[in-house]
Amino acid sequence: MLRRELSAEATPPPLREILAALATVEYEITRINRILEEFVNFARLPTPRFERVEPVPLVQEILGLLGPQASAAGVSVESRPAGSVPSVRGDQDQLRQVFLNLAQNALHAMPNGGVLGVEFSQDGEWVEIAISDSGPGVSESERELIFLPFVSTKMDGLGLGLPIVRRIVEAHGGSVSCHDRAGGGAVFTVRLPLTEG
Repeated sequence: MLRRELSAEATPPPLREILAALATVEYEITRINRILEEFVNFARLPTPRFERVEPVPLVQEILGLLGPQASAAGVSVESRPAGSVPSVRGDQDQLRQVFLNLAQNALHAMPNGGVLGVEFSQDGEWVEIAISDSGPGVSESERELIFLPFVSTKMDGLGLGLPIVRRIVEAHGGSVSCHDRAGGGAVFTVRLPLTEG
């Protein structure tokens, strides 16, 4: 459309209009690229390459990456490891994707500010990592649906982020669940098995 418009007119449109059209094109390319990436990630999730993974530094790294985004949204981040947290058996890159998805979802639930909380604990042979937000929460009727493909509570969501989280966590022999946060909001808890030996 832009090419036709520029070649059809004797006098081209002002530079401002051209730049606005190019910005729209760039936005749409980025959006389509994101859609394709999510489809590919969901359809071709690789087999995990298991190793010893330290969950606290991994999640802290992700929180550091999201720090500027959280600050811009007026979200404070509270991370509370419970004593020493043992290592888990996992694929570091895939677990990074899990916690990045969950932390980004928490931020999206609080566009007007709030608290993003992370808690680590051990329950027998399991490590639990709970990521919470002070947003509107997830209704009880939606809690199982949100882990199904193409179900999203966001206007522009594809509904693949949480299904990818569940597939990765279950491939690690773990589980992920959603429940209410005391005081409002949602908590997503990931349970992962300890490193063997």
